Amino acid sequence: MDNLAGGYVNEKHFWDKVRKTATCWIWMGRTTGGSYTKYGLFYVRVHSSRGPAGRMESTHRLAYELTNGPIPKGKQIRHRCDNGMCVRPDHLVPGTHQENMDDKVRKNRQVRGEAVNTAKLTASQVRQIRERFHRGEFAIDLGKEFGIEANGIERIAFGRTWRHVGGPISKPLGRGFRKAREIFKRRKAHLP
Repeated sequence: MDNLAGGYVNEKHFWDKVRKTATCWIWMGRTTGGSYTKYGLFYVRVHSSRGPAGRMESTHRLAYELTNGPIPKGKQIRHRCDNGMCVRPDHLVPGTHQENMDDKVRKNRQVRGEAVNTAKLTASQVRQIRERFHRGEFAIDLGKEFGIEANGIERIAFGRTWRHVGGPISKPLGRGFRKAREIFKRRKAHLP
């Protein structure tokens, strides 16, 4: 079948790599290999002016197109079943990126906090930062101790990040007042 910007998919070969269960149709071939949600991959042949070529495509997108035709412009293919390896056509629906993100948050599948592989803090450290900032410790000092920038400390203290973690949320001070407080503290440290 011709689809995906001129690509060609061997439909029999594609569907032979699917294991149908009572609920989902699971892709049994190559995957993205992600540590969180995995997705299936399938080779699509493409004809170019320089001869035959190909590329890997997501299997849920291919399954949708094989069954329903081209994906509407500006849309992604979302999984109703929340299984990235599922290619069952009635589990796949077109939607916007925002709809996909809203669905992820609503179903509590959003990776956050310590589960994010780039997180520098733990939930316990975030609560400690909030409590100490609320008691009057300075963002610059906390930042040095915890190895992050002072503005990152403030985003935590003001509840702009790590919203799912408890601890006291401080009210932001005016920019001038905050800066004056930091300067005063530095000067005070140098007085006899």
